[in-house]
Amino acid sequence: MNENKKGEAIVLGELKKEKSSKPVFVFLVLVAIIAMLWFMPQIQDYFNQGTGTIPELYRSTIGRLINGEEYVEEEEDTTPVVEEPVLLAEGVTLNKLVITISNISIAEGKINYTITSKTDINLDNGNYNIEIYNSNKELLGKVKLTGTASTTADTRTVDLSFTVQSESYYLKLTN
Repeated sequence: MNENKKGEAIVLGELKKEKSSKPVFVFLVLVAIIAMLWFMPQIQDYFNQGTGTIPELYRSTIGRLINGEEYVEEEEDTTPVVEEPVLLAEGVTLNKLVITISNISIAEGKINYTITSKTDINLDNGNYNIEIYNSNKELLGKVKLTGTASTTADTRTVDLSFTVQSESYYLKLTN
């Protein structure tokens, strides 16, 4: 070992001065923080109401703890929508998707109606029917809609393949 007889410090090595990249890092962190604060309302809305894995995870854990409430997963309503038949009266209109049936009357074993559509549609390709029910809402029969329906009104008369005996009828448009 070298002994220092003069009482001076022994130099083991010299450190080089290096340029620091800390100012750039600090600037980037500052920009990220400002951006997060600026977009916080949008971020919060996304986590509270958005769909996907991350918002679901947030709502099931952190969101529940913050709000002090239990997370209950919403179930889709799978109950089918049942359309009830409508009493045949003056001015009754039946609507289904793009098809509208109006001016409906039943007399002497025939049904008269006016058909219109929002777009031109070939009814032969679909399974559109007018279901006719008696006053007890028991199905008497179906009238298949055929031909084409367009934006211009078309009045049609169709012979019924079943007997009609009631004074009041219920109707439903199905596809």
